[in-house]
Amino acid sequence: MNRNDQARRSMLSVLGAAIAAFSLRPQSAHAQSERAARTFQPARHPEDEWMDTVPGKHRTVIDCAAAGAAGTGVFYANNIFTANRNGYQLTDADVAVIVVLRHEATTFAYNDAMWASDTLAVDVPEDLDRVRQAYRARIDNAASPSID
Repeated sequence: MNRNDQARRSMLSVLGAAIAAFSLRPQSAHAQSERAARTFQPARHPEDEWMDTVPGKHRTVIDCAAAGAAGTGVFYANNIFTANRNGYQLTDADVAVIVVLRHEATTFAYNDAMWASDTLAVDVPEDLDRVRQAYRARIDNAASPSID
């Protein structure tokens, strides 16, 4: 390797180190205060005002669309309560979890009275009803006392 190549490589190494040092420097206090002033605020809509009646400062929405997701969503909600209790020493009253059961998962939101009424106006095959009851029992057993 000749002397020019060595000098060029040395200069590129120094330039690379300078760029890395410049990019890793701490941000100024001014930039940090600007970021703090721009904290996230969720959009509010009149249709969502009912969520303000749900107690709890730490909120989570779990959306379940598939039939198999109904039980999983409730188990996940239970995990959220447990993690917040153990990790952050929060009480159940501090945590608000909304589990949305839609599309195929809707059937698991209905209680026996709803299935017995004419509101649904459907005939449920016996084997499907057994599956629904089994899932519903698992959901009821896994639910935290705060989940209704």
